[in-house]
Amino acid sequence: MKRFAMIRSRRIEDAGRDFDIDFWQRLGTEAILEAAWELVVTAHQWKGGRRNELRVQRVITSLPIAQGSVSRRRRLRGHEVH
Repeated sequence: MKRFAMIRSRRIEDAGRDFDIDFWQRLGTEAILEAAWELVVTAHQWKGGRRNELRVQRVITSLPIAQGSVSRRRRLRGHEVH
């Protein structure tokens, strides 16, 4: 990760959120996602979880293929159940 420094030129109470927004925008998307993931891991560990428990969960579903066809006299409509 690329490093840089930013200096706040006024008191924190008077600065508002502009400094924070500018800081994270300069870091970029990858750094933001990395920092967010680090927070997720830390919170999970504080709750007693292990780091290796965190992973993407996948759900697999299958849709049965319809047998037969629609007669030529009848057209399909998007809101009908077939």
